[in-house]
Amino acid sequence: MPRKGEPYFEEVNDQGFPALVDNRRPPVPPPPKIEVKPRKPRRLDPTPKQIEAKANFIKMGATPDVKRAAGETAGYHPNAAVRGVNSTLRPIVGILEDKGVDDEYIAETIVNGLKAMHPMAPKQKDHNVRHKFVREVNTLRNNYPPKEIKSEEKKIVLMITGEDVRQSQSVDAIREEHDRDSI
Repeated sequence: MPRKGEPYFEEVNDQGFPALVDNRRPPVPPPPKIEVKPRKPRRLDPTPKQIEAKANFIKMGATPDVKRAAGETAGYHPNAAVRGVNSTLRPIVGILEDKGVDDEYIAETIVNGLKAMHPMAPKQKDHNVRHKFVREVNTLRNNYPPKEIKSEEKKIVLMITGEDVRQSQSVDAIREEHDRDSI
């Protein structure tokens, strides 16, 4: 195949003689069509590990502080323990309310989290934990700006009467007179 810009020959007559076509490369055939296979549907029923993580979470007090421990006890890797517990929390809301974890208990936990002290230096505030609880409070209060700005188009109809036109003309005349005087 010739390089870009080099002439190429193509059979164009009945006798089979090659003829110079032009300086462009021959057209490239389109790639073959690939059949896209549909993805497997997500598994909706919880795995045994998720069920155990949920049970551990409830036993340990159902606070954000015990998510990692509950996940690790169920067999999750330490880096994935919190995610493993979070994946089971949506259907757990009703169970938590039955066990006594209501809005007051959550608010009390958040207040305690906002007062957290560093575990290695008890006289020092734990800013990382406090920051997480402040973020949670801001999320609950909806203090973050919207991700999208919604705008509405509204039409305005102005009714201009003859009197309005006369007043506009008199204002224009006063401005022109003022401009002439100021020069």
